[in-house]
Amino acid sequence: MPRSPATKPASTARLGKSENMSGALLSNFVLHETERLRLMPKPISDKPNYKRHDDDEWFDEIRIVTVPRYKTSGMSGDEWRFSANVQLLRKGHVLFERSFSKIHYAIDFLPAIQHEYADMGCGSQDVEGNEIDFNRYCFNPGCREDGVVEYRLIDQFHRPYGDKMPKRDYLGENHRRFCEAHAKRGDCGLEDADSNYILISAPPGWEGNADLGAQQAESPSAFAGTITSLDELPAAIQEIRNEHERKTSEGTGSK
Repeated sequence: MPRSPATKPASTARLGKSENMSGALLSNFVLHETERLRLMPKPISDKPNYKRHDDDEWFDEIRIVTVPRYKTSGMSGDEWRFSANVQLLRKGHVLFERSFSKIHYAIDFLPAIQHEYADMGCGSQDVEGNEIDFNRYCFNPGCREDGVVEYRLIDQFHRPYGDKMPKRDYLGENHRRFCEAHAKRGDCGLEDADSNYILISAPPGWEGNADLGAQQAESPSAFAGTITSLDELPAAIQEIRNEHERKTSEGTGSK
């Protein structure tokens, strides 16, 4: 008699079917991920975005300048005359200006001038129409030095609440530049803090100049003196209480 073909056990058949299903699921997953990655937004540009400091109010200086003019006339005669010129500046560049006949008129119109300039869009051109690359300057508000120390921001935060913004890698990296004197950012803030920056580029010896710049501009927080750590806070509070009690007792004794 011819031998009948051997039949696979039921458990073996189920295992083979399970392996086929796993392979199909894996294949579908790979296809799905490939398509998802293909459809993900790509970075708009390889160039980084340069994000302004949160305390940067665009123009960082307002001037009211007395402008002399020597008027000549064959009919009414010659004389010196004067006007007041209001200038809005950023990083030393005059972005907007208005003239008035009197200084106190110029002072009265300052709020209106700010609104007028804001309605124009706060562009990066000076009053003569020259395009200014403000990204090359130090991002510390008010500083006119070139930004030679460049950082990449790790995270961004909403002010004033401190909520972390969701990552949007397709928008590209966010960078900031600082001069050497302002390159040390401290540890008090969230977004503008040393721990939230990755160094991209800097000139040799910049760290020593950064420490020196911070020391020269140092303004310690005072609480009945200067404290350098939280461990010193209870003693500082007690010192205030003792001083208050002393002054109170002296005032009571003098009555």
